[in-house]
Amino acid sequence: AEDGIRDDLVTGVQTCALPISLSLSPEKAVVAIAVITTAVDLGIEDINGEIIADILWEFEIFDEYSEEQMLETVDIIIEIAEDTGLGSLFKAANAAISEEVVLDGFAAGVIMLLDAEDLIIPADKKTYLKQLQIALELEDEEAERSEEHTSELQSPDHLVCRLLLEKK
Repeated sequence: AEDGIRDDLVTGVQTCALPISLSLSPEKAVVAIAVITTAVDLGIEDINGEIIADILWEFEIFDEYSEEQMLETVDIIIEIAEDTGLGSLFKAANAAISEEVVLDGFAAGVIMLLDAEDLIIPADKKTYLKQLQIALELEDEEAERSEEHTSELQSPDHLVCRLLLEKK
């Protein structure tokens, strides 16, 4: 493209310059919410893309992704976050997220904030979660349902998530 090298996973984003206009697919919006939440929690410099990719790969909406595609997608979203800032990335994610995957987006935010030992949301992180719920225009019942979905991911059947959270 005339305006720079474009990435094929995220439309409208140059890999070597700031985006002209940031446009994400609904699935990539879910990845963006996970990355943003992790960056808010740990700082962008401490994000581990492999852990985020492994956790998100457990979500049904990423069934069609190979492990490599999942990691590649997370890495691209991290790069966009570093280049454009969390606010711009969240605006694009919020604009792109569809009704079908908005609960997955919220669940991705929830799981990134879980305390690795107790598998609960620490009290000091609940304010951020409420802000995320409001920004995604979720009713309390929807948010609670999404949190319940996240607790399903904590069950022994999803031991991988538990182990990954401990690495975080």
